[in-house]
This record gives sequence, C-alpha cells and structure tokens, in this order.
Amino acid sequence: MKNGLLIYVTTDELKSFRWRAGHLEHDGKFANDEAGHRQFAHHLASAKNETLITLVNIAEENFVNETIPNLRGDDRASIIRRRLEQRFPDAQFTASLSLGLDRSAGNSEHLLLAAFTRHENIAPWLRLIASASISLSAIYSPSFLAPALMRIIRPDERNCLLLTQQDASIRQSHIKDGKLQFSRLTSLSGLTEERIAERFIEAATRLRLFLISQRLLDHGTPLTTCMIAPPSIAAILRSYSQEDGARDFIVIDIAETFQRAGIKSAPTDSGCETLFLALAALSPPKVHYADVFMRRETRLRSIRRYLFGAGEVAMAASLLVSIGLHLQIRHIETSVDQDRQDIALIRARLETLQRALPVVPVDNAQIQSLIVSHHHLLRQTAGPAEIFQTISHALVDKPGIVIESIDWALENNKSPVGKETRIGHETAVIRGHAQPDDDKHPRTGATQLRQFVAALKEAPQLNAKMTRQPVGETPSLYMPPADAAQIKTASFIIELSRNRKP
Repeated sequence: MKNGLLIYVTTDELKSFRWRAGHLEHDGKFANDEAGHRQFAHHLASAKNETLITLVNIAEENFVNETIPNLRGDDRASIIRRRLEQRFPDAQFTASLSLGLDRSAGNSEHLLLAAFTRHENIAPWLRLIASASISLSAIYSPSFLAPALMRIIRPDERNCLLLTQQDASIRQSHIKDGKLQFSRLTSLSGLTEERIAERFIEAATRLRLFLISQRLLDHGTPLTTCMIAPPSIAAILRSYSQEDGARDFIVIDIAETFQRAGIKSAPTDSGCETLFLALAALSPPKVHYADVFMRRETRLRSIRRYLFGAGEVAMAASLLVSIGLHLQIRHIETSVDQDRQDIALIRARLETLQRALPVVPVDNAQIQSLIVSHHHLLRQTAGPAEIFQTISHALVDKPGIVIESIDWALENNKSPVGKETRIGHETAVIRGHAQPDDDKHPRTGATQLRQFVAALKEAPQLNAKMTRQPVGETPSLYMPPADAAQIKTASFIIELSRNRKP
C-alpha cells in the first residue's frame, strides 16, 4: 500500500497513523470511551477515500494447533470453519494459518487456529469503521506480522522466539521455519525500565518452558531469542545478554529495525507497534481477521478501480483507433485532391490536342456506330483458322483417319425483330475415310474414328455430329476377311458447327 490510514487498537485506546510512501506519521490518539469514539468518528469522516489497515494488540488472543486431512477447495474451507466454531464457539474474529503437511501422519495438514476470544473492547471501533463506509483492507495481529519481521532481522533463523515491546506490553511469538507457531501477550503497566528489561528475560524463559510443556518444542533444542525494544530498554537488555547453549539473546534497537525494513521515517516516541504497522503496509500477510463482509468496501473499490482502468484502456484504444482513421481519411482526401488535379491536367492536355487536330465531319454518336459496325464486319469476315486448328489437334496420334475435304462456311443468322442478332454461325463439313493400320487388325481405323469424333466433341462451344458412318462400323466381332477391303474404302461425313460470340 502506497498511501493509507493505519490504526493501532489496544484495550484502552486507539492510535491513528498516516502512511505516505514509506513515511509513517502519528495522526491522533483516542481513548476507549464515548468522547473518544465521537472524536474517532469525526476523524474517519476526513479519510473516506483512503484504505484502512487495523492492527489489534490485545491479550485475549488465543492460538490452538489442529490437524485436518489434506483437502482442497470448499472441502478444506468447510472443515476449517467447523474446527474454528468448535474451538472458539463465541468468537467473532477468527483466522487459520497452514503450518504445512505431515507426511508421517497420513499426509495430514497442521493448522494454527487463532481468534479474539473477547472483542468487546475493539467492537466499538470496528462499528465506527463500518458505519463510515471506509475501505477496510485487513485486521492484523502483531503475531501474524512477526514472521515478516523475523525475516528482516534474522532471515536465516529456523527456530526462534521474537519478543517486541508495544506501548505497555510485550508480544512473545514462537516462529519455526518462517511460520508462526504460538504467540501471547504480557502486560508492562506501571513498570520501570529496569523492571521491563527483567520482564523481557522472564517472558522468554517462561515461554520456552511453556512450549516444552505443550510438546511444541523438544527439550534441549537450540532456540534463538530476539528482543526488539526502545533504545533505553535495549541498552539494559544488552547488559543482561547471555548464552548457555539452549538460549541465545539477540537485542536489536527499534531504530535499527526501521532501517533494515526500509522505513524512511516513523515516530521515535513509540514502541514496536509503529514497526508492525509499517510492515502491514509494506508486506501485508495473507492471514488476517477481517471477513468478506467487513472487507466489502475494499472489494467494491477494487472492482471500481478495475472498471475505471478498463474504461481508460478502452478510451485510449478508441482514441488510437480514431487517430488512425483520421490519418487514413486525411491520406484519402490528399489522394483525391491529387487525382482531381491530375484529371484536370489531363483534360486540359486533351482539349489542347483536340484543338490542334483537324475537325472531323461527324459527331461522336456516328463514330460509335461505325466502331460497332466495324466489329460486326470483323466477325463476319473471320477465317477458318480456329476451327482448322481444332480439327488438327483432334487428329494427333490417329494415322488411320484420312481427311479428303473440309467445307467451311460462315453465316449471318438473323433473329426475329426486337431480339439480338446472332452473328457468325460457323459450320464445317469433314469428309474422309478410316483405314486400318494393317490387314491383321481391320478395326483399328474404326477405333481411331470414334476417338477423333470424341476429341471434336470435347472442344469448347463446338457441336460435332457424324452424319454418315463408314460401312462396317458396327459389324459383328468376327468379320469375314472378304469385308476388310470394304472397311478400307468406307468413308464418313462429320458436321461441325458453333456460334461465334457477338
């Protein structure tokens, strides 16, 4: 989140902060009473268009380890919901964190169930947020942000305790393999700095013993303890620092942690709550306490943002298309103007040429009529070359066909009055005879004649008809040898006709 409103809620009060591109600024402090509620409602009225992240740090936050079958989708969500209802029947704010699969236990999944068991102290603040219709992004606990903080200060630690001081409390979290295992809160009300430092060490020792008693930690397992505190408390803790093989205290100043986290500026008079708020804005975890209903304004704002973005993209695309079409229109208009100029120049040259030519004693209509008549004459005086070429192609590979004569004629067929005249009816009469290749195969001439006629019929727009067939064209299969001479001298007549295109 680049910009937004961050609030920190405890049992007694609420603190408001503004987040602006890496800078965290304190914006207000409100007591948990009617006057504080009214002031906070007025404060929210000026932040309706901003995104809100809530950090709740109360002692009434419980954690329970649970094991469920390895499921996916709706089945997994349903069984987690039932387990949360069984463990925390009256809790309004619940969450679940997956701790991974256990291959040795039938591929089951380990879960950490969390809930605020008492929400009377934070409910008024959340009702004011809901009534203000502000965009609530998430409700976090410092325990959910502890793994992200640990990755910043000690990224290589696999098993550690993280103790942080917030206002008047110490948050103690057990983190293993980058995931939260357990967390609890210890109050620091009314204690001096020396006593707070002692309480840090006592809390770390007691938490380690508690984890061993709950079988969450094996006895003798090395466990690194990281403590983050204000500069004065950190100086006292460094003097108490010790290491005995199973315990290792690492003390870190809050200001140093700000630099490691990439936070540009933050209030210097507060505890680690500002650090957790900045982490919630920089790298928010997926697990939080806000349900879908509480985050409806955030979802609606996201939908509106996506719709506006899609509309802007569509507008930009439309603008680009319109610019392209406008450029095409301008190009076409330029081409049209150029063509008009060329036409005007050609007309001027034509008029100049016409004025230089002698005057023709006929008008344009008479010239067009003469051109049409000329085309008719050309078609009527056409020669037989085309039809002779067709006959020549049909005679290829047919040596038994002997052409004796071809009578070609071109007629002018006139149609009735009112109809188009069919010009150029072309006819050709072929006379010849078919002779066999030798006396042993007398019917080869007849076969070649049939092939010759078939080739003529395949010619486009040509009608071929054999008006006279040779004697013995269809005799019996076994012809007497005496009739072979008759086949040799038998003649045929083929009539060809076609209409030339007008």
